[in-house]
Amino acid sequence: MNEQLALFGVPAAAIAVSMLLARRRAGAEPQARRLLAVLVLVILLSALWFVLARLPVLKLPATILSYGSIAARATRFLWWLAAGLLAFMVVERFVWAVFARHGMQVPKLLVDVVRAVVAAFVTLGMVSAMFEETITGLITASGVFGVVMGLALQSTLADLFSGIALNLQRPFRVGDWIQVDSGILGEVTEMNWRATHLRTPQGDTAVLPNGKLAAAQVTNFSSPTTRHRCTMAFTLDARVHPGLACRALASAALKPRAVLGDPAPEARVKALRDRSIEYELAYWVDGFAGMDDVADEVARSAWITLDSLGFGPWSEQGGAHDPAQIGRRLVAAVDLFEHLEPELRARIAAALRPRLLEAGEVLMRAGEAGSSVFIVEIGVLEVVLGDEGSAKRPAARLGTGDIVGEMSLLTGQPRMATVVALSECRVLELSHEAMSPIMVDNPEIAEGLSHLMAQRRLSNAAFVAELTAEEKRAAARNWSRQILADMVAFFGLPRGRG
Repeated sequence: MNEQLALFGVPAAAIAVSMLLARRRAGAEPQARRLLAVLVLVILLSALWFVLARLPVLKLPATILSYGSIAARATRFLWWLAAGLLAFMVVERFVWAVFARHGMQVPKLLVDVVRAVVAAFVTLGMVSAMFEETITGLITASGVFGVVMGLALQSTLADLFSGIALNLQRPFRVGDWIQVDSGILGEVTEMNWRATHLRTPQGDTAVLPNGKLAAAQVTNFSSPTTRHRCTMAFTLDARVHPGLACRALASAALKPRAVLGDPAPEARVKALRDRSIEYELAYWVDGFAGMDDVADEVARSAWITLDSLGFGPWSEQGGAHDPAQIGRRLVAAVDLFEHLEPELRARIAAALRPRLLEAGEVLMRAGEAGSSVFIVEIGVLEVVLGDEGSAKRPAARLGTGDIVGEMSLLTGQPRMATVVALSECRVLELSHEAMSPIMVDNPEIAEGLSHLMAQRRLSNAAFVAELTAEEKRAAARNWSRQILADMVAFFGLPRGRG
């Protein structure tokens, strides 16, 4: 009597639960609906398994019992299949998704291992259902086969377990830049059950077996932070004062925007030779990728700085610090004045007046009146854009040989940007009062300066890319005439120049 009640009660309960789940499925999201559908299938198959397993107690004819046995095997097979699918979906929704919501990246290898374990148990269950063997018996029977396969796949298994260890210890992650003791350098793009994939700076893919990688010495350039310290060596004439040389190199390194200001670049003496001194320049970047490009920018900036100050080994001055000569070289290198005759450049250089700035000091503010131009001798300035009340954003860094404020000098226009000293700076100022006699004596240079300023304005305009070649030439001509007219009025030049 109890068996008969169970035969009817269990299916009825299963159907009732399935109906309740089906009602909840109607208003659920697609992923939840699929999960509930599989859960209902498992419940119904469980009830059918229960019923078919108890058919022999009903003393039914042998033919019916035979068909019932076949149906029971098929039901058990389908149950294991559905249960495995349900396990996959539950782990995906309630384990991996939870990690993702908390911002934790689940290693791909761990996901693969969990899937492999579930698939193995499901496979054993289906085999047990078909051949009516217990799972324990199947595991025991497969022991010898497992030993043989273990010996045959020793290297592969070593990679697998090494991969598991690497994912648990997390010495590096996908996206990190690492270097192996064999010399291979690259960004980690994938970590699977057998190997780790790196993308080298040359754009190639290096595949490293996990077994060898676990035993290797690995340098992680992205841990504990993405900041990385870079160094560069210089050899300068021993007659260059080490203090000036270190300051010049540190300032040159700070000019590229990719170089961090905190910690600031620093240069130090590494060795003293008979006729030279060796220096080491150190600077920090955020991120390993693109480090070669930053090193190129730093090297170019250092060359310009050393050449302008006369500190380079190629300099004819042999390292002597001559402010007058530095001024002449800077004026000759500035594109605003490089086309002028040497005599005019000499007059402009003689009119320059030095100005010292502390780190954080404001050289000029956007919108304020101004009538002078500044050439950076040593140090780094930062150009900041943004009106009052709006967010300020750094736009550029200016180093040795760079110029700022030329429109105010030539036309008297208000300052177009705020300029702040990132480090201790020495700038050379050319005022309107000093430039006026030169312009009055040489009014013909106004036209050349206006053309140059128009071209610079055209190259900096955001909408230039949308213009045709003819439109660009027309815009340059219009701006040149406008700037020339402003210069004539500002310097009181003969009106014929307009």
